[in-house]
Amino acid sequence: FCDSCNKIRLTSDGMLKPCLHSNREIPLRGKDLREMEDLIRAAILEKPDVRGALDSENPSMAGRDMNMIGG
Repeated sequence: FCDSCNKIRLTSDGMLKPCLHSNREIPLRGKDLREMEDLIRAAILEKPDVRGALDSENPSMAGRDMNMIGG
């Protein structure tokens, strides 16, 4: 999954997640259009390079489950 992922996610509370399995979230609420464009562009360019399968020895570092982010 991670090897071919090219997605970023926008949570229901206005946070941008560059990686579903990372606890990194970038706030977009209250930003003007230019600030949002810059933050989104930076998130894409700095997307974490996560390799390998997630399992009990290599768990997800996400602070919130999908049902908590609107997925």
